[in-house]
Amino acid sequence: MRVGITGSIACGKTTVCQHLKRIGYPIIDADEISRQIIAENCEVLQEIADNFGTSYFDAAGHVKRIDLGNLIFTDKVAREKLNRIIHPYILVKMEEESKKFIQDGYKDIFLDIPLLVEGKLWQQIDRIWICFCPEKLQLSRIIARDNCSEELARKKIMAQQLLNTKIRFADEIVNSACSKTKMFINVEKLCKEL
Repeated sequence: MRVGITGSIACGKTTVCQHLKRIGYPIIDADEISRQIIAENCEVLQEIADNFGTSYFDAAGHVKRIDLGNLIFTDKVAREKLNRIIHPYILVKMEEESKKFIQDGYKDIFLDIPLLVEGKLWQQIDRIWICFCPEKLQLSRIIARDNCSEELARKKIMAQQLLNTKIRFADEIVNSACSKTKMFINVEKLCKEL
């Protein structure tokens, strides 16, 4: 079974996936794949340069991820343009990794996909888990993690679909507003129900 894990920024996806990996489940991380593609794929690098300019590259030719990230969190058109460039490559790599895990004998595979709903990827997933927490907690997590202003934190939240919109796609909701111990117990219970 392919279980997509999503939610909004700072709602616990990474923590849930780290725990799943610790207890032996395979994880496919769309953000990690994206970072690899942006770091290694010459075609993608050229498309980024053509569409966004060389100011988003350092002297060694590497993408300035923080600068590009700040742009896409504040500019919807730029975000959509970047997604059109890299999403096809991400989908191919995710499918390759899924097939490898299946060949290795795994029954359940978890896919950490922040833009699962926005990217309309639910058709490729058997179950969807949405990680959820109240917006106030979400804001405080972003500000602490990214050392940014509340204004930028709000822009990062608004760059994705609101949690209330995503929840209607959920087969299960993982509440990350509780203690990690309680959240992990709930996640393990959901795993047994697969």
